[in-house]
Amino acid sequence: MPRDRPLRGAPFLAQLIANASGCPQTRERRRAGPAEVIAAYRAAMARAALSKPR
Repeated sequence: MPRDRPLRGAPFLAQLIANASGCPQTRERRRAGPAEVIAAYRAAMARAALSKPR
């Protein structure tokens, strides 16, 4: 059965498969997990506290 319109969901499906496979190009711009963000925030706050003039 021929299709008259293009498959618009194909890029989305490809992205889902790439994410499930852990392909490197999908990990490059991923968002950090909550634990990673909290650790980074605490480290930044500790550096700021150390560099504060007394």
